[in-house]
Amino acid sequence: MKKLLFLCLVLFLIPLISAQWDDCRFGITDCEIPCGLYIDTNADGECDHGQLEPVKEVKEIVTPVKVKYDPPYNFFPVSIILLVAYAISFIAANKKKIKLINHKKFWNVLLLLNFLATGITGILLVLRVNYGWAIRLPFNVLYWHVETGIVMAIISIFHIFWHLKYFTRMFNR
Repeated sequence: MKKLLFLCLVLFLIPLISAQWDDCRFGITDCEIPCGLYIDTNADGECDHGQLEPVKEVKEIVTPVKVKYDPPYNFFPVSIILLVAYAISFIAANKKKIKLINHKKFWNVLLLLNFLATGITGILLVLRVNYGWAIRLPFNVLYWHVETGIVMAIISIFHIFWHLKYFTRMFNR
């Protein structure tokens, strides 16, 4: 359990240390087009990686800025659809309408396909950010990377529950 808590803490801290000022890999100072590293904490419409860190006065009160992404990501609709689909297939397997092994195979194949889609779109984003490769595709790579990541995360939770005994034994050793 301690290892799991440590891993969660590390995964939580990684995004906090990755937000930097004035470190754009492409040397762009007025970036308005989101790339894989795009972050705009001061809501001025430009990427913070191409700007100097703002100097704050002591009396300044900083309020959190709510950033609206366009297009918005569909966490709740996708989660609800997956939960309903999983519940239907789980009930069908319990009522012997379908075999339990087929229920698990279906969700494992879906997990694999989303893993591949998330991985491939992630590699395309890395090629764009790290190497400046402007690969033209008929879809928004970042958007679909996040969407397939949401699906993969939800299905991974189903998968973890199937193997919960295995994981608890592994961490109890």
